[in-house]
Amino acid sequence: MIKYTPTISRQPLEAGIYSVTVKLATESYSAKGDQTLDLELLIGNDGHPMRDTLYNTEKAAWRITQARDCFGFEDVIGEEIEFKGADLNGCTGQVEIALGEVRKSGKYEGKQFLEVKRYLPRIEQVVETENVPF
Repeated sequence: MIKYTPTISRQPLEAGIYSVTVKLATESYSAKGDQTLDLELLIGNDGHPMRDTLYNTEKAAWRITQARDCFGFEDVIGEEIEFKGADLNGCTGQVEIALGEVRKSGKYEGKQFLEVKRYLPRIEQVVETENVPF
């Protein structure tokens, strides 16, 4: 016998600009030993789950800066910042979702997936017009 709670089917997520909430942010390390920030995100009004990994390397740290700006933190460029991943839990902002590059190897070789293309700065954030009451 199967026991379940009925739910309404969600519409598939499409490329675009959406509101985002950080459900959970955890600190970790990549296979190469680089420090990472693993984000569990809820995208749009329906709360589509999505994951993103931010790498704390010299070449990729700009993405942490972009995400923190999106979530309301005002970091000074060039100054060392220390924070806990959990500081982002519950933070909200807006992101641009787009198709990522075609996977070149592994289980999903030849496939593309939606991913966070960029975290929008607070000054650029767009109000969603989809569910605005009139």
